[in-house]
Amino acid sequence: MSKDERTGWRDEALSLRHRVWGHDCPAVDVDFLLIEYDYAKPVALIEYKDSRTAPIIFMHASYRAINILARSCQIPFFIVLYSHNNGIAWRFQIIFKNLQPIDSPKTMNEMEYVTFLYSLRKRTVPENIMKILSVDHPKSLTDFM
Repeated sequence: MSKDERTGWRDEALSLRHRVWGHDCPAVDVDFLLIEYDYAKPVALIEYKDSRTAPIIFMHASYRAINILARSCQIPFFIVLYSHNNGIAWRFQIIFKNLQPIDSPKTMNEMEYVTFLYSLRKRTVPENIMKILSVDHPKSLTDFM
């Protein structure tokens, strides 16, 4: 069976009920999985995790299942550990699980990471976004639009 519900953010009743269905009915409990896409075409699967999370067990069945899904779509799957200081000074550590376009892991600041996300789409970051990312402490995004 899977672990007990820790956060209460999901519908705990369904989570508990799914555990009753048994070991032969496993499911992936994804924290924050995003499908990065461009014009409805998937370009990557990213599992975001706070850098303070417990150590990641890459051979866990859930990560293997997501990796199989990504490989079948021929897109990269990676885990991104993120951290920030009260919403500023963001840092991203990319851990590639397949189709490694760069050495893994790779730590980036926010501008580098956003540039990387745009590169997955074969695009460049718009100038107005670059201005937002180049400022250490923006008051709000609308200040730069």
